[in-house]
Amino acid sequence: MKIVTKSLKTTIWGKEFDLPIKYENSKNNEITDLQDKAISEFINNGFRYIDDQIYNVKEFIIGEVSTHKSINDKLHIDMSLYNSNKGKKNLDKLIPNIFTIVKPRSIFVRDTNNERKVIIDFSYKGESERGIGFCIVYKNGKFDTLGEGPKEDL
Repeated sequence: MKIVTKSLKTTIWGKEFDLPIKYENSKNNEITDLQDKAISEFINNGFRYIDDQIYNVKEFIIGEVSTHKSINDKLHIDMSLYNSNKGKKNLDKLIPNIFTIVKPRSIFVRDTNNERKVIIDFSYKGESERGIGFCIVYKNGKFDTLGEGPKEDL
């Protein structure tokens, strides 16, 4: 399986990044029409949806920190301040700058027969070499999932 890569300058949560785009490619080492449509659709519409996910990402991080001590040993989030009843204000207090916790690593475009799937891969602070992080998945132009993601694909 060959991965074709190029990069894209974009803004995520108010910060500019130059992210590599990786295309899963299993047919003739060419980007498929479906992959081309998926990344075009994502570039035109998807990035605005990433900004909508910031509080879901912060909630996900809090969940990971509360269940995986090894992650919080590096991130140093004071979980004694967490109160799920206080919503967004509490999340902003715990994680005032998302980029002290995570950073986007790459954009991955799956090669599928019938779905347009784009995955944004994020790593936790200090973990980019080991691949520890999470993914935001967009399918057919819409947010699909947030989670540990298909690391084997990346």
